[in-house]
Amino acid sequence: MRLVHFRLILGVITVVTFVRLFVEFHQALLFILTSSFDFKENILYNHDVMNEKVLDLMVKLSELFGNELRMRILMYLLERKEACVSDMVSALDIKQSTVSNQLKVLKLGGVIKARREGKRLFYSLADSHISNLLTILKAHAKEAFYE
Repeated sequence: MRLVHFRLILGVITVVTFVRLFVEFHQALLFILTSSFDFKENILYNHDVMNEKVLDLMVKLSELFGNELRMRILMYLLERKEACVSDMVSALDIKQSTVSNQLKVLKLGGVIKARREGKRLFYSLADSHISNLLTILKAHAKEAFYE
């Protein structure tokens, strides 16, 4: 019984740590995208503790974008601005449980947000920074494909 409690506590600690890292990441990303500073000088060549955290959080975001199902969901939200789970299930032809699990990961990562309307949750991209990143990724991929 103690082992079950220990595993439950360890799981909660892991989730809390994950959420805290992504909140820090989102704040760092907002700082990077809204400030005008020399990225090369301040991030890549200056290895103080804050910059290592920023780089770590940037890696975490790229991992969120690195999953095909999550990217399909994100691109759908980019096009539609907002959607509920049932809309995504039918449009993307993905099982409801899979969509829900991926939405949970994206929401914990601070990439999407949800609003409740009655019994339904409507999801959208977290902010314009995420929209801009996805738009740039899409444009870059199209250029690479057509070259």
